[in-house]
Order: sequence, then C-alpha cells, then structure tokens
Amino acid sequence: MKTRADAWERGIAGVVRPRCGRLLAAAALCLAIPAARGQGATSSIATASPEPPPSASDAEVPALFQPGACQAGGWSITPQFGVAAGFNSNLRLQSSDEVASPFVALLPGLSAERREGDDSTQLAWRSEWTRFTRSPADDTLNTELSSSALRVLGDRTAMTWNLALQDWHDAIGLATAGQVAQTPDHFHAAALGAILRHDAGDAAQHRFELEPTLSTKHYLNHREVTAEADADTASLVGRYLRLLATGVRAGPELREIRTHYPAGSEDLSDVDTRELATLKWDPTATSAGAISMGAQQRRFDALRPAYQGVTWQADTQWQVGRSTVLSVGTRREAREAPGEDVDEVVDRHLEAGLAYDPSSRWHATFTVSMGTDRYVHSPVSRDDRVRSAELAIHSDLTRRLRLSLNLGCAQRHSELSAFDFTRWLGSLELSAGL
Repeated sequence: MKTRADAWERGIAGVVRPRCGRLLAAAALCLAIPAARGQGATSSIATASPEPPPSASDAEVPALFQPGACQAGGWSITPQFGVAAGFNSNLRLQSSDEVASPFVALLPGLSAERREGDDSTQLAWRSEWTRFTRSPADDTLNTELSSSALRVLGDRTAMTWNLALQDWHDAIGLATAGQVAQTPDHFHAAALGAILRHDAGDAAQHRFELEPTLSTKHYLNHREVTAEADADTASLVGRYLRLLATGVRAGPELREIRTHYPAGSEDLSDVDTRELATLKWDPTATSAGAISMGAQQRRFDALRPAYQGVTWQADTQWQVGRSTVLSVGTRREAREAPGEDVDEVVDRHLEAGLAYDPSSRWHATFTVSMGTDRYVHSPVSRDDRVRSAELAIHSDLTRRLRLSLNLGCAQRHSELSAFDFTRWLGSLELSAGL
C-alpha cells in the first residue's frame, strides 16, 4: 500500500497512515452514543481513543479559551479561525534530496448545534489553506464538511449517525523504490456511519449495538499510480456487551468489512472478518478505556491466499495527578495495501501520551509512538519501523484567543533504504473565536 503522512492537522502532523479507502476520517466512522435514558441523553463523536476521563483540574480550573456562539433559529453557531506559520523539513517524505520549506496556513472553521429535548444535530465545516514559500507545487487547499445527530428512540434505545465529505490531499510517500516523490495526491472521499444501541434487562444489564458504515475514496491526480487506491467500502459491526460491574461491560464483537477496488488490476478486493472479545469501562474520576482482542481473516476475491492472524486494539487513559492525564494505546492488524505489490501490511503500533493542564491559561500535550509494518508476500523483503513524537503547548491569552506552539518529528527506517525518511515539523498558531 502506498504510505502517506497525514495532511496538515492544525499546523502539525507526524504519523504515517495508509492510503486506502477504508477510512475517511476517525470522526466519520468511529461513533459513540451514551446509554439512552428517560431523563435525557447527549451525543458524542469519538475518535479512535476512548472518551477522556473527567479531570479534577478541568472541573476546578476550566480552560480560559472558550469561543462563544451566536444563536439563530434554534441553532448555536460557533465560528473559529486560525493562522499558522512554520517549517517542514521534508515535504515529500524522501530519503534524500529532501524538499524543505517554510509555510503559512489559514484554518477557518464553523460549527452549529441544535438541541430538541433529548435529540441533537451538529453541522461542521473546516478548511486548511497551506502555502509553502519554497515549493508552490506542494500548496494545498483542504475542506471537510460533516454532520452528525443523536436520536433517542425510547427509554433504552438510541441511534446516532455521522456523515462526512472531504476534498483533501495526502502528503507524499513512495510506493515503489524506483518511484520519484510527487506533489500531494488530491482525493474526494465520503463516509456515512451509524450506531443503533439498545439496552435490555434490569439496570441495562444487556447492551446490543449494530454499526453499519459506507465509505468511498477517489483520487483525482497522478492517476497512473493513484487509480489502484480508489476504493469503496461497506462494513457491519455487531456487538453484545454484558454489564459486569458499574460502568464495566464485556462481550463478543463481530466485524465484517468489504473493500472493493474499482481498478481491479491487483485483485485486492477482499472481505475482512474479525471475531473479537471486547471490554469497555466508562469514564470515571480516574480512568477510561476499551480493549478488543481476537482473530482476523482476510479473504481475497481471486488469486491471493487468505490471511489469518491475531488482532487487537486497546486505548486507556488514567488521571495520574490533579492536572495530568496519561493515555496508552496499542494495536495489531493486517491492513489494505493497494499499489505496494503485496497482499497486506501487518501493523503493530504502540502510543503513549501525556496531557498537562497546570492552570486555566496553560495546557500541554506530549505524544510518542512506535510501530512496525511487515509487508506480506512482498517481492523483496521489507519491514519498516516507524516512530514519531509530538509536543503541543497552548497559551490561552483571553477567552477568544489561543496561541499554540507545535513541534513534531516522524521517522521511518526500512529494510529498503529508499523508503527511509525523517521529517521535522514546527509551527506557531494563533486561534480566535467569538
């Protein structure tokens, strides 16, 4: 699979991701809803990590930066704007002859929320307009539109859905050792996901969840390479969780993911099945987390042999001090590999992060990660080691202004030296709201 770095995320990016059509964005596909209650329920759009546990410091010393909202016809509308300036040491993730450049970025955004009793609806727009002073060919304009909603269908039944549309760019990374690094790949993507949850039994002892998702991704440029990565995906997740103790649930989970590549030249279209045991515990004053472990099988439509292996994902957080939250996550999975001339990439990943909020004005996060990518049935032996580190320091100047310093480093070391790279990235960002 052609490996890409995440597009600029608020002026700093440091982790390498696959270029495939399975995921549009974490927020578009990873949905979560609380248990429906007669007295009301709220919605939550979750990322790959669980919801952070409540922080004593957050409760006693809230962040000073609190952008305001205006009211219009029942909607609460919150505009924000950011401007960033920084330096990228390796725009195209090359092992040699790196393209380095200062950059400036404009980061507008707008969100709107409407609540009617227990139900809620959210709309959001964000864009990233980035200009590189030494490499105009790498300039990008990225835009994302999203919508989500929570509908409480009864005392113990609720549904949430999320729709996201992207006009975006992937940063550059080589697909083959002999390739020349190109300008960013431009793509359109869309994803629609939902979760239907029903609690049954005394004290909601039994929880049933059904999670369907549809997504598509289509590249617009560099078609001689990117056509193979166009993908349409449909998935269905079924989950049963039994209440073991207050806030703690466990049970079986089945995931079925169908990925179709319209180009079809590599016969990579497949069905990915995962049979998991899942443990989740709700956020408390000290911790939150979710752990899933089981078997994974990938069956191709033609030619390629089936893959079978162990898969897991764990995300946990702990309140380790009045102002400090520690998070640890790990995963192992076989993922798609269009354009790499391999069957799949087996990814093992470990990440740790620390969030520190000493006061209402100052906030900091530090994240480190390491992982290995094993390329299955590669014509040339290839294993990659990927590492990254990111530091963000935020100073809330006023309720409407925040100044952020972002620093990051990403590094890949491969058995094939052509895929090695090191990238340093730094930016200073000013965010403003009403």
